[in-house]
Amino acid sequence: MTAPTNSLMAIRWYHWIMRGIWVAWLSALFGLATGEIARAEIQEIDYVIDSSDNSSFVAVVQQAEGIAEDSIGRTFTEDPNVTEVSVKVAADRNGNLSPLLVVRVSRSEWQTQPHVQAWAHYLGNASVLLGFTGLPSSGSTVSVSSSPFVSFPSGPIDSNSEPNFYN
Repeated sequence: MTAPTNSLMAIRWYHWIMRGIWVAWLSALFGLATGEIARAEIQEIDYVIDSSDNSSFVAVVQQAEGIAEDSIGRTFTEDPNVTEVSVKVAADRNGNLSPLLVVRVSRSEWQTQPHVQAWAHYLGNASVLLGFTGLPSSGSTVSVSSSPFVSFPSGPIDSNSEPNFYN
């Protein structure tokens, strides 16, 4: 008769241990639901600057870089939950609107290199769109001296070589 008592005792211990595991698991799950664990957060910021008073395109780009750098630094300083910041800066010049730069940087990247130029992507023909330079003649390229902008050939575009072309 001792054998059934021992197996009954073993079953009770098993149920007691399993109940403890379930309680621990549910407690952890409710802890996640109430937000006790830190979450990753991405902050997106958009700016449009008025560049009508600026006489040079380089000055507009420097203003955009300053705005982006200040907002990224301020966001990471003020909110410890933010893990990544995305800043888009566009310029308006006499009714012409063009994106200038886009910066997307994580907190760890910014800590190693806290300069916008390291993470910024620039629109290559923004100076033309804003009216700082004229349209290029056929066969020439759009370029801005002493700036990080990409030059683009003018003239007809072969849609088969265009990276954003979809059939």
